Amino acid sequence: MISSRPYPNIKALFFGKNKVFDYSLIKFYSLGREALLSGLTALNIQRGDSIVVPAYLCNSVIEPLKKYGINLIFVDVKDDLSLPLSSLKEVVKSRQIKAVLLVHYFGFTRNIDDLILFCREQNIAVIEDASHSLLSQFFGNENKYKGDIEIFSIRKSLPVIDGGALRVNIDNCKSIEIQRRRCVSIASDAVYIFKRFLEMIVVTLGVNLYGRFDKFKSKLRDQNSAKYCDINANACQPSWQLSRYLGNKFYLDRIQSRITKNFDILNDELSILGFRSFIGPLRKGLVPQAFPLYDDYGGLESYLRTNGIRAWRWPDKEIPLEILKNSDIYKNTIYFNEKLVFLPIHQSITIEQCCFMIQVLARWQSKNLKKEG
Repeated sequence: MISSRPYPNIKALFFGKNKVFDYSLIKFYSLGREALLSGLTALNIQRGDSIVVPAYLCNSVIEPLKKYGINLIFVDVKDDLSLPLSSLKEVVKSRQIKAVLLVHYFGFTRNIDDLILFCREQNIAVIEDASHSLLSQFFGNENKYKGDIEIFSIRKSLPVIDGGALRVNIDNCKSIEIQRRRCVSIASDAVYIFKRFLEMIVVTLGVNLYGRFDKFKSKLRDQNSAKYCDINANACQPSWQLSRYLGNKFYLDRIQSRITKNFDILNDELSILGFRSFIGPLRKGLVPQAFPLYDDYGGLESYLRTNGIRAWRWPDKEIPLEILKNSDIYKNTIYFNEKLVFLPIHQSITIEQCCFMIQVLARWQSKNLKKEG
């Protein structure tokens, strides 16, 4: 059984040679969506103001913005998931835009220089959403982030319960108050570790949590869909676990190496089998969040989960309703939502597990090729 999330690392938490992480440019929150809303208000984005966001986005990200009163202008993404400059220019002609959200999807950061230049000329603020791209963006030099603010969702890459983070790149932002309380209590940290290790034991025993139990988990998620975030959330101190991980350079270097190796193994072998990957060989400095694979036959996600591999689609059921109702306008977003399936490649996955995924996918490919033949 292969989980979609990495497991806690006891050695890194309790026995690593941690250093004090430099928090001077970072504000922490419980959730990445809280960091986004806090960053927008720091940029003086007010209720009733309009911002441009890509249509290919998770509803949990934009729901707090709607609740706050920000007007969202959706723009469909291009074939490479970038935001088209031509579409942005058309929107700016007819609407007064205060900010643009640029997303670095799944760890594959894009060149956004042209978009940044245009926004500077139009006095439009730029938010870089690196929620999927912690390891590609967070630890790099200052040249890696070019927007006015940058947000992260660290729990998508590290085994922690919190992890919203905001980096401010300009001086004329409103000051952000940082509370002394932790984003997550020590007790909640302990409960999280217990649950994750219990999950690890259960799947090690061969219980498939990613097939028949998925419907039950999805139902629970839908019941809690209204609890996206607190629109009045303040910055807080990172959890104990997050502080330990961020201060452990050896652990961070090791997980980046493991993830990129897992990606390379899958990319090489699956291309031989005839699968289409969304991205080719990795550029230097990129650490992907997952391995994006095209589902050319349909049903791949369900097949993988039935075989114990916690693959997923994104944003899947959390695609904004506005996009679904206008599928003729947002064709690329609908296409990627239906066609891309993501394989886990996180730091807890071994080479043997990568080989298992390749074997499962080989059977899938063989079965479908026989149907075609």
